Amino acid sequence: MAEKYTDEIIKIEWDMFDKVNNEGGRASCQDDWRTFYIMRSAQFDAWNEAMRESYLADLNNALAVDRNLLTEKYAYMTGYKYMGETDNLETKQQLIMIVMEQMLADTIAMREKYPKISAASRPYGTSDGGMVSVDTYLMCEIMTYSAATLEQFALYLAELREQGKSLPMMILENTVEQLGYDNLDAAEERYGRAGF
Repeated sequence: MAEKYTDEIIKIEWDMFDKVNNEGGRASCQDDWRTFYIMRSAQFDAWNEAMRESYLADLNNALAVDRNLLTEKYAYMTGYKYMGETDNLETKQQLIMIVMEQMLADTIAMREKYPKISAASRPYGTSDGGMVSVDTYLMCEIMTYSAATLEQFALYLAELREQGKSLPMMILENTVEQLGYDNLDAAEERYGRAGF
């Protein structure tokens, strides 16, 4: 069962995703609800409630002024300049750097521990074969978050670090469980034999 606010967030994101206009036409992933739900719920269920509540507010605030945060995310991936709110911009930029530093360190550690699963996901460091790298994807996504959501994100990462936990690892664990694996080790072993 989804955590509080997860399904509300995904419903709004899916509607925004449906309206993203790609230069090359509609992408096939825009018609793949199941994969979208698995990937996004795996992420949001790994967040704490304060993050989810804050991001839901971001989405509702965007809707109120006819902004599509998913269009903005994908526009950043193709080189568009920042188009979000400018209030607290310096604070927001600092928070983005804090979040990126921790998330990328945890992502590298996760990829080293689970290389076979990681090989099936986005590349790291540079985009490959038209697939945007995980670090670029993360940066472009968190650029759409408000300063309030980024502050909650940074606080949550600090809490997880104190507990010896990794948010990327939690998201990956949620993902493989939704795909029917008992845990990450089982998925890594299975992937090594038969593919993800």
